[in-house]
Amino acid sequence: MESVQSTFLAYHQDKGFAIHESFPLVTEDPTLLFTNATITPFKSMFTGDTEFSDFALVQRCLRLGGTGGTTEAARQNPNYTSLFNMLGSGVFEIDHDDAVEYFVDMLDALELDRRKMIFSSIGGHALNSALLSSSLNPDQLRIFENPNIVQHEWSFGEGDLHGRGVIAWFSERGYGLNPELADCVQIGRIVHIDGVSEDGKVKPFEYTAFDVGLGMGRVELALTGNNDESMRPLRRLARQFKDDFEGISDGDAHYMANLCCVIDELTAEGLMPSNKKHAYVLRKIIRSLIEETWLQSGQFVDAQEALGGFIEVSIDQSRVVEALSTEEAALRGILANVTSIRTKHPEMTQDKLHATFGIKPSLLKLM
Repeated sequence: MESVQSTFLAYHQDKGFAIHESFPLVTEDPTLLFTNATITPFKSMFTGDTEFSDFALVQRCLRLGGTGGTTEAARQNPNYTSLFNMLGSGVFEIDHDDAVEYFVDMLDALELDRRKMIFSSIGGHALNSALLSSSLNPDQLRIFENPNIVQHEWSFGEGDLHGRGVIAWFSERGYGLNPELADCVQIGRIVHIDGVSEDGKVKPFEYTAFDVGLGMGRVELALTGNNDESMRPLRRLARQFKDDFEGISDGDAHYMANLCCVIDELTAEGLMPSNKKHAYVLRKIIRSLIEETWLQSGQFVDAQEALGGFIEVSIDQSRVVEALSTEEAALRGILANVTSIRTKHPEMTQDKLHATFGIKPSLLKLM
């Protein structure tokens, strides 16, 4: 929703925040392959290695594993997408009371109904004390003693950032009916980035730094009751696949569309498949799409032709075509090798062939 993004950025610009464009998905961060949150491009600012500057942006994010879920999650969840926009900001050298006041005021500016908002935090943390003394109704606060019951503690890994924070939830029923958090939409969070993890402990900063991240699709869901705007490209492709592949399930169509969106974005950034780092991940995603195309077709069709609807609307058609054709040729070469091996060694099981060549057993059944 362009208006939400515009409102978010205008709100911060009025407060003197530096406004940034979305950073590339492919990152040189040694701990990550892809930008997966708004904090990713600003880690050096949080560590104090570069000068502090309050900032805000709408960042394109990509999550392909970990707590963000894998591409396979798209088969089960029609709202899942590996690619999404995140509204994010960083605020430095303010106290916890001001941080909570800023967070709540910003959510108000986005026109999220405060009567339907719930805020959870960890007992004993300074942000929890700030919540209790804020303008929020005590009935809309949830306090946990164990930070692992709901994720209120974030660790980016050994030698990387650490933080604890407050999560904002949306309930259509309103907080007055005391809904379970499992039935609420997790809108986003404000995290006190308090130091760097070292040897199982946190080496604290001598300053305060707060990271804010809100899922664009989740804000949209809370405001309108659906996330159709955020999911439009993915759902358009899913509908295309429903027309192109007879009998394909909604989940499989959504899964294929999700893969297409990832391929489209990464190739548009100049990434092409190979066996190195980011490019190897892209290679695996492209091959998963081709394999799924063959499975849904029930035969080894020309993938480029079968995926013509996707190619037609892609950002950089020539790069998508090149990536697909290169990987399809490589996969067909592997299949030819498998055919030769099976002829010479008919006793080889599908599991053995899968372990040796990486070809899915379901694909072997088509040969």
